[in-house]
Amino acid sequence: MLAQRIEAARLREYAAKAAHGTLALNVADMPRLRALLASDSSFELELRVEFSLDHEKRPHLNMQISGAIVLVCQRCLEPLNWPVALSASLTVVDDEWVAAELAEPFDSVALVDGVLSLPTAIEDELLAAVPLAPMHDVADECHAPAAAKWVDESDGPPANRPFAALGSMLSAGQSGHDDQEN
Repeated sequence: MLAQRIEAARLREYAAKAAHGTLALNVADMPRLRALLASDSSFELELRVEFSLDHEKRPHLNMQISGAIVLVCQRCLEPLNWPVALSASLTVVDDEWVAAELAEPFDSVALVDGVLSLPTAIEDELLAAVPLAPMHDVADECHAPAAAKWVDESDGPPANRPFAALGSMLSAGQSGHDDQEN
């Protein structure tokens, strides 16, 4: 079982041994993510971590995060179940200056006061993955008054397009103004 906070020396030890483990994380420990949730309910996410050393002997984390959280649908403002299934690969660095010098395309996480906070690292990954405007995929699940209209417009009457004839005339090179000049 992993600890939520890992000191730098312990982290290097885990990476040298290619250790791995799991940890249950409570979303209540992630205040920035909690602010996006539909309720104050407690959600647990499972974290699987594999530690290793990168080619420059820096600790590296391969993580899989799974579970579910409940967001707010931006159409109907009702709860929206959002399954979490994320993978992340992060190089652990001592500070942001070192992170800026990493060769691309490495993502990194910086130690704070010599400690890696797994909940903070996971929260950062989740915030990057959460949709900007979460919405129900299916009209039947969304309680917005016109949700069906947003999902499928092909079932209704044809739309009134008053300038469609003008557009076709212009594209065909026909206009009443050209005829009067000749």
